[in-house]
Amino acid sequence: MNLQELLTKDNLDFISADSIKESVKELLAILQQNEHVAKTPSVLESIIQNEIELPCVAGRGVAYPHGISKGIKEFKTVIGISKSGIICESPDGLPCHIIVLTISPDTDVDDHIKFISLFQKMISDSTIRAEIIDSDSIESILDIVYAWNAQLEIRTPAFEKTELFVRGIGDTTDIVNKEMYTWTDTDKSGTQLTLKPELTAPVARSYIQHNLAGKNPIHRLYYIDSLFRRERPQKGRQRQFNQFGVEAIGSPYPEQDAEVISMAYQFFVSMGIEDLTVKINTIGSQDARQEYLKLLKEKLQPHAKDLCMTCQDRLNRNPLRLFDCKNPDCQALLDQYAPMISDNVSGEDNEHFETVLNLLDQLKIPYTHDKKMVRGLDYYTRTTFEITSKSLGAQDALCGGGRYDKLVETLGGKPTPAVGFAAGFERLLIALSSIKESEPEGINVYIVLLGEKAIPKGMVIADELRRTKGISVLVETLRRSMKAQMREANRSKAQFVIIIGEQEVESNLAQVKNMESGEQFDVALDQLAEYFSVDDDHHH
Repeated sequence: MNLQELLTKDNLDFISADSIKESVKELLAILQQNEHVAKTPSVLESIIQNEIELPCVAGRGVAYPHGISKGIKEFKTVIGISKSGIICESPDGLPCHIIVLTISPDTDVDDHIKFISLFQKMISDSTIRAEIIDSDSIESILDIVYAWNAQLEIRTPAFEKTELFVRGIGDTTDIVNKEMYTWTDTDKSGTQLTLKPELTAPVARSYIQHNLAGKNPIHRLYYIDSLFRRERPQKGRQRQFNQFGVEAIGSPYPEQDAEVISMAYQFFVSMGIEDLTVKINTIGSQDARQEYLKLLKEKLQPHAKDLCMTCQDRLNRNPLRLFDCKNPDCQALLDQYAPMISDNVSGEDNEHFETVLNLLDQLKIPYTHDKKMVRGLDYYTRTTFEITSKSLGAQDALCGGGRYDKLVETLGGKPTPAVGFAAGFERLLIALSSIKESEPEGINVYIVLLGEKAIPKGMVIADELRRTKGISVLVETLRRSMKAQMREANRSKAQFVIIIGEQEVESNLAQVKNMESGEQFDVALDQLAEYFSVDDDHHH
């Protein structure tokens, strides 16, 4: 269940009622007008009875009247916004501005519970609540909902059409050729279905299907899910395994790569895992890669007979997969004769990669340029990376990821840049020496960046706030205007905004705005971590 699918222009409206009962009548009429609920008095009676038994006004300006109807087959909701506020008996004495009417079938109220839980999660943020109440149009309210939803968990089905993985991952990869659990649907369609072996392709499919591109310019999504691969079980690698990961969809810029890598790295640091190293490479654009593959094949063809049988096949079908081989003899041949892909990318690709490395330097994240690392999936472009730990032994990868700017387009969507990573819980549990019982309370901060000189400084500050203060920080990565960034800060639940432009870098003074009070201060860049101490009373 997701809010942007449930809330539309049809079930959002401004209301004029001066009591909760009258607001329920007004909202119920909207549902009845749209033929979602039958025009019978029993529905209203049900709502009134629920109100007597359990008052619907929850406080903080929100009420949740709920009714049950035999005349509907599925959960329905409609939300009314009262600009003036409805005076009522609320727990905190505040007038009610947001009335959330829900109607459930008499056989099932589970969807009601799920929806209310999700809506409360969003509306609990005072900034979002104020934005919704102050909005002048239904469209702007929907924008707020969509923006909030763009930073949430995404869930995809346990199985997908096999074609998705063949097109998305690549028909020459080990996953597609050897490891997928695939069967033919028993209906007359004969559709081939596959248990999910990885998560990025399903996320991209969902992104296209639900038109997320038209709802927000950037989506920061996370997932936690079970996956399935038919491979030899070993320590930390099972046929059914569990992953978590993130996908940042929408930004083509290197700072988005750096942010994703930093997020993964700092997560493992926070878990107490030591001896971490980022292995990173660039495999360039798909266009440049075609020329490289011709060169690679040309250099290795005279030595084909010395490769293992699998690699002899790979040399003809997809030479890039040679780098995935675990045979030491094959790797020795590659070391001797194979040109490295990172030495054969375009100038633009190389500039992108150098900027990523520079940002990692600024963030003080240790890395190794591993020129042989190409990752085992064909959708990668430009940056690829793994984070490793010596505590895992020979199979030392904790997570892996990279940029995949062509995947959405390959699957039938519009050209869309994206970057992400995935990590296995089983590997993580092996590496953990201890688990923190709780994370420090954080303050939500949005860093507005204006000009290229501000980017490294802003990312370093974000990293410091996350690591040292446990603060939740979002950094601008779309290089938008000041106005657009402030709008995004509002939508992102930011309590504070740090504004850094080229002038601020030169003066060593950032502008800090308290989004609740509207107060704005100048704070030295090197003093921001102290300013945002979670123990300081003036930030609460």
